[in-house]
Order: sequence, then C-alpha cells, then structure tokens
Amino acid sequence: PATEEQARHVGSHVPIGRIGAPDDIAGATLYLCSRAGSYVTGAILPIDGGQSVQHGLTLFKE
Repeated sequence: PATEEQARHVGSHVPIGRIGAPDDIAGATLYLCSRAGSYVTGAILPIDGGQSVQHGLTLFKE
C-alpha cells in the first residue's frame, strides 16, 4: 500500500490536487443510475481529476 507521502506526491500532479477517492466514483455512479442521468446515452465520463484535459489525451484515435 502507498504511504500518505506517496499519495500526496501523486495527487500534486493531478489538476485538482489530490488522488481520487471511492466517493468520487460513487457520485458519478449515483448520477448515471438516477433520474438525473436518465437521458445520458453513449457518453464517456472521465473521472480522473482533470488528467485527461491537462494532458490532452484522446480516448479514441481517428
């Protein structure tokens, strides 16, 4: 398991300043499974603290 110091170091490189927690995934899951997300189809919801935006990653190549 990672130490708190290692977690802080990794988190310092994430745009929101921390690593993800189970609640981050749970919130997105609740949204997608609730009435609020009932009209969402075929979407990709990156739960990465901004990593994909910071690095300009693309999910699919053309």
